[in-house]
Amino acid sequence: MRDRWWLLLCAAAVLSACAASPSTETPVKVDANASLKFVPANITVKPCQLVIWTVVGAVPHTVTSQSGATFDSGNLNEGGTFTQSFATAGTIHYFCKIHGASVMSGTITVSS
Repeated sequence: MRDRWWLLLCAAAVLSACAASPSTETPVKVDANASLKFVPANITVKPCQLVIWTVVGAVPHTVTSQSGATFDSGNLNEGGTFTQSFATAGTIHYFCKIHGASVMSGTITVSS
């Protein structure tokens, strides 16, 4: 339960920072596909630029930060989407909890 509250607090902080200064950049789209890949796996975004993951194919996936405290989409089925933005410059590693980081992972670089 404590982890869930921490996740909500972190998400609220990012949303608050990005709501105050939303990005005008086009959202970056990432597919989570049936071949157990994020495509593209490694992306670079500007602060507060939206990233939209979409599950393509019948295999369910998650989009989860490796720290576990930053974001977690929960299970997404075919056609499901997850949207996230990142206010602070840095590198975020993420993976699919269903298939594991050694099988399905990616990196988001936030640069100003």
